[in-house]
Amino acid sequence: MIFPDFLDGPQITDGDLVRFTFGDADLTLRLPVIPNYENRRDRVSSIKDFSVIEFDDWRHFGDDGECAKKIVYQGWIYEDTVSHDDIAECTLEIEVRKYGTADEARNFSLNSATFRSHHLARLTEGFAEFPETRPDWPSDTNNFFAKPIPLKWVDGLLVQLDLSARKYPVPVAILPLGRRYYLNISFKFGSLHYRDRKNPYSDDLLRKMSLDVFDEFLSLIRIDYSPEFLAIIESSNGK
Repeated sequence: MIFPDFLDGPQITDGDLVRFTFGDADLTLRLPVIPNYENRRDRVSSIKDFSVIEFDDWRHFGDDGECAKKIVYQGWIYEDTVSHDDIAECTLEIEVRKYGTADEARNFSLNSATFRSHHLARLTEGFAEFPETRPDWPSDTNNFFAKPIPLKWVDGLLVQLDLSARKYPVPVAILPLGRRYYLNISFKFGSLHYRDRKNPYSDDLLRKMSLDVFDEFLSLIRIDYSPEFLAIIESSNGK
């Protein structure tokens, strides 16, 4: 993407290719190169093959085998090249999540429509305790502003969630990785201000930039399914 005038920071297209495998699918990400500055956050899982793995150190939910493992945690700053002020701070978090036994058996990840409906239902259940009344804020009544992420075989899902006390909701991508796993990617983006002066870049401009950066990141993700899983998808009539 083209940055606004005088803004500088990691470009997604200049990032490093990183590949993970999950049995049914191989995942290729292009991760930004994080500058070596104080308090840098750049943690990428040393484990790349999740096709056969133990889940003891994963974060577990309930007793049906559902669990999650963070595989990427990166943070960086966008800077004004004239004043050298820090303008905005980003945090990219990527978790691989394993379905519980019951969900895995349902095979909803073979189809874009069933993948979408399952995950929207899970979000509605998860946020039911915190009902939202603002019409311009994501909630179950507007399907969390859900949009498809076009993929060749089974589309992913892009939603916006109220994950923290921020001026804007956080975009979250949910991507299918076969029958056992899916990917959960969040991108938090915050404007930085100084006590003696306001940020020279408007909130609207920075909001648009954050969505553009995340869209570019998502556009470079590649998911390649195994021949065995493709045969299962095709036998279920694909998308």
